[in-house]
Amino acid sequence: MFVGHRAFDRDQRDPLFPFGHGLGYTTWELLDMEVRPVIGAGQDRAVRVWLRNSGPRAGREVVQLYASRPDSAVDRPPRWLAGFAVAEAAGGEETTVEVALPRRSLAHWDPHTHAFAVEPGRFLIAAGHSSRDLRRSTEVSVGG
Repeated sequence: MFVGHRAFDRDQRDPLFPFGHGLGYTTWELLDMEVRPVIGAGQDRAVRVWLRNSGPRAGREVVQLYASRPDSAVDRPPRWLAGFAVAEAAGGEETTVEVALPRRSLAHWDPHTHAFAVEPGRFLIAAGHSSRDLRRSTEVSVGG
């Protein structure tokens, strides 16, 4: 479980380039986010993220969602990639992206049932530019 970028999280080390880090010719500001249910999809959700291209040039940004469960009874990494979407905007322009957050992205493998299961409770969902640059967060409650 603690291989690659997740090893840095366990050892509390800072990598030179965190997972999801990218380079571009502009800068981005995450303004807000909201989680909403997806109609007709059970307990699947979508996360809408508002952002602004705060630089002078047109550009693209990969908005990344990371989930975490600090009080989990299951052995988990401190955070894991739960979804992502690409945003495009001209310099100074605001835009929104919708990132799918399926119930499966919060699941863990249960060796007793030999199936994926979701631990009921509250998960923290954070949006940002990389695994170490998370600018907005909210909590979601999930049933068993």
